[in-house]
Amino acid sequence: MKKTLLLLVALITATIAFAQTEINGIYYNLNDETKTAEVTSNSNGYSGDIIILEKVTYNTTEYNVTSIGRYAFYGCSSLTSITIPNSVTSIGVGAFNNCSSLASITIPNSVTSIGSSAFHKTPWLNNQPDGCLYIGKCLYQYKGEMPEHTHIDVNEGTTTICDYAFSGCSSLTSITIPNSVTSIGYNAFYDCSSLTSITIPNSVTSIGSGAFFDCSSLDTLICSSSNNLGFNDNSLFQIPTLRYLTAPAVAFNTFTEKKQTEFSNKLTEVHISDGELNENGFNFINRSKKTLHTIDLAGATNTAINDLAFYDCYKLENLTLPKNIETIGYKAFAECVHIKQLEIPATVTNIEERAFENCCSINTLTFEEGSQLETISSWAFYNNHALESIELPEGVTEIGDAAFYGCNYVEEIVIPASVQRIGDNGFALCNQVKRMEVRATTPPAIEAKTFHQVSRNIEFIVPAEARDAYAEDEYWREFIQEAPTNVENTIECIEIYTTNGILHIEGATDDYHILDAAGRLIYSGNATTLQLPRGIYLVTMGGEVEKIVL
Repeated sequence: MKKTLLLLVALITATIAFAQTEINGIYYNLNDETKTAEVTSNSNGYSGDIIILEKVTYNTTEYNVTSIGRYAFYGCSSLTSITIPNSVTSIGVGAFNNCSSLASITIPNSVTSIGSSAFHKTPWLNNQPDGCLYIGKCLYQYKGEMPEHTHIDVNEGTTTICDYAFSGCSSLTSITIPNSVTSIGYNAFYDCSSLTSITIPNSVTSIGSGAFFDCSSLDTLICSSSNNLGFNDNSLFQIPTLRYLTAPAVAFNTFTEKKQTEFSNKLTEVHISDGELNENGFNFINRSKKTLHTIDLAGATNTAINDLAFYDCYKLENLTLPKNIETIGYKAFAECVHIKQLEIPATVTNIEERAFENCCSINTLTFEEGSQLETISSWAFYNNHALESIELPEGVTEIGDAAFYGCNYVEEIVIPASVQRIGDNGFALCNQVKRMEVRATTPPAIEAKTFHQVSRNIEFIVPAEARDAYAEDEYWREFIQEAPTNVENTIECIEIYTTNGILHIEGATDDYHILDAAGRLIYSGNATTLQLPRGIYLVTMGGEVEKIVL
């Protein structure tokens, strides 16, 4: 009984607030509270040919007409002309649909919302020239159905692309949307089967569901800013052919598991324009591990790359890390066997275990100026076969076990003064090394196999004041070949001696020649100092010979 009374009160209240009246065959809902009127859907019995909507006077009260309701004049076949006042702000779905004689319409700029099919099958719409039909600041519909209409430039100043605006435009291949547009309607580009790419400007704050549904050729989508687009319904991504995607992190983060499955191994290029990727976002990108060749995280705000985030993306060639990244997680890029160049941002402090394990195509490893890197964990660059040189930045204190194990094309290693420890097998099997410079004045702690299979007969450079300390270390001393600091001269007129691996020849007035132990000429001239790889050399001048050990 109580519910019945409440329902009765509600009905009475509604009757008081909204009175319906019929004037000249047109029905209105009147709102006594706001003094507004809406043309209702009961008007389809209207039989006149001209309508001028004005203020409605009812029982001496005036009402401004503010909206034309859904299907308000649907099927009014005798209607030829209508003038809509400045008070109207919205025209509903199908409002004039199938008005088969309607050839003249006056629509004011006050109208900001037009429902789909509002003017469908009217002479007024059909007689519009090919191209975009604008009503005020709304792009209502695209009538370009001729084959030559393949690209559209939306007018600057347009704020809305209405529902179904380009629906079914099979000839449209591309479109330029200006920064003035703030909303794209429901199914706006539905079934644009030739549309191949689209860029959504940062001004857009609303995209209707199904906006790009069934765009069967659309492979490139650029959406640089989230701007409250409401990605939870994934309205942007009902696109089975999408291959190149630029979007904010939130777009990737909100993909459902079902949607992730639909996109598995389809994306080839991903750019994060802004925001922080969460675990779901990382998982979504990794779903395309068999097809991805470019991952650009420059716009991401992440300070860490998750463990296994891009593990086994084995076609990945181009990688750009976030600008503020601090930690690269466990196996984050392991088995990415086609990455060729890698730059570690200055903000990175820690590269976790196996982060780039078996990235066997990386030939250039660089560290951004101002690097804050402290730790390179165990196996971090294990089996990076293609690396040609390793020069670590100042600030690194620890190099983990097998960190650079198996980098067997490396010819030069530079270890900064800050390094305190290099783990077991840290540079094992780097068997092509020809030159190594260790800048620490206190020899870093190393293990018996830290440099397993690295030749001891290489050019080995340490600070002059620390040479004795290295020579006394259990393992480092293997790189220090005993050499006299003074050599007994057999060549008259010149003085030959070595200090810290550097050959000094003083007093030569004529050119002298230096040959290696195999008798090959490696220098001819009269320089006073030479830095040569470690080994045995012969200095000759005027037919006399001096044997030198470096």
